[in-house]
Amino acid sequence: MLEVSGIIVENGTYFFQTIQDNASETVFTIQDNYEIIVGNRLEPQINNFVVEGAGLKYIGLNPIKILMTGAVTWEAGGTLNAHYKIGIFKNSVISGKVEGTLDNSNAWPRNVSFNGIVDLVTNDIIDIRTANETNTQSVLIIDLLFTGVSI
Repeated sequence: MLEVSGIIVENGTYFFQTIQDNASETVFTIQDNYEIIVGNRLEPQINNFVVEGAGLKYIGLNPIKILMTGAVTWEAGGTLNAHYKIGIFKNSVISGKVEGTLDNSNAWPRNVSFNGIVDLVTNDIIDIRTANETNTQSVLIIDLLFTGVSI
């Protein structure tokens, strides 16, 4: 007879979400307030997740740790220099962030990457948001890659 004890790990839990060639700016009405990134997300590649608005809901049965990585190509939406942030959110609470100062005088947009580890249980929702720490000038997230795998 086979006996199993402990938590059985759900193998193959992952997500891959993207925005590509976006031309719609994310608008801020409040300075330093995180907003959902505006842009059409392509059909994600997911296992044990479902799309929930702009985020992803974990539907696996067991608690897991997810290693997340991401990158954005972004530029200021106007002519002012501004300090912007990208944050990883779990259930609408920030779990980690990266920051960068952008201006609109560069010939090419800038890139930033981020990563982190987050614990998830069934029905937790993760998403990426952005904020302008300096003023309420918009930001253009041209491309977004957001991936995660269980570890």
